[in-house]
Amino acid sequence: MIKVFYSSILISLLILSGCNQSRIIDEQKFVDFYADMSLASDSIGFDTESLKSIRIELHKKYGTSEEMFNETIKHFHENPKQWDSFLSKVMDKLEEDRKSLAR
Repeated sequence: MIKVFYSSILISLLILSGCNQSRIIDEQKFVDFYADMSLASDSIGFDTESLKSIRIELHKKYGTSEEMFNETIKHFHENPKQWDSFLSKVMDKLEEDRKSLAR
């Protein structure tokens, strides 16, 4: 009976941790999403309604949701080294996009 109880707890924890991971956006997709969002916010400025509208469109484009976005941000903020690596990748993507537009 005790083994069944502990097994049930272990299975529940594994399922819950798996569910949390599925709400985190794949890193490369998130790099692309974040770079697009950064470009949009640079061109729009502080117009919050336009930024909200663009973010909704980006969620459609990338097949994500606001909840997934928030969970992903939370995940990266809890892992500072991973956050730094992520931001470097975003900067590299923005630089690569800038160079391809200049051609």
